[in-house]
Amino acid sequence: ENPSHVPMLCNLGLLLYSRKVPRDPERAKGLYEEALRVNPGHTDTLCNFAALQMEQGEPGAAHEMLERALRVDPNKVQALCSLGVLLETKAQLLERDYDTESTQLEKDALINRADGLYSRALAAAPGHTETMCNRAALLHCHRGEEGARQAAELYRKVIEARPTHQGALYNLGFLEQQSGRMTEAMELYERAYEV
Repeated sequence: ENPSHVPMLCNLGLLLYSRKVPRDPERAKGLYEEALRVNPGHTDTLCNFAALQMEQGEPGAAHEMLERALRVDPNKVQALCSLGVLLETKAQLLERDYDTESTQLEKDALINRADGLYSRALAAAPGHTETMCNRAALLHCHRGEEGARQAAELYRKVIEARPTHQGALYNLGFLEQQSGRMTEAMELYERAYEV
């Protein structure tokens, strides 16, 4: 019940569901629950617990954890980015499972909200490479030719910050290939392969 233990519980839980030590997601869940009993608004715990819930196929519970984190800190980059990913995933499932006009409207609303969350995260942390990559993928997939141009710009920023970011190298290579710039695409693919 000691509030100073909350960060330790949060970090121990993170280790237990990551791939850095023998995995024990149930123990991680228990540690997160204990941390949140002591401090219900600990945003790192809320975000890490949401990641565990997503991994365990509980997107509804993860959504609620991320919304709670954003009520505590509306600019929590990890929560903004993770909720954006969750909403994009939900939109993709709608697209796959249903093909109606109302479903298209719901999908568009989810994509627009995800884009808004990524934009908020980048306003709070302009150099956050994970968010840049997520927004770039959204722009490329859902915003046409202008979106592809903006996506390429974002991938270039990621590569400038982290020259060995394999995902950004590969995805920028793909965009270059789609634009007919085969030499640039080949160079980027080779760099991604060497990482």
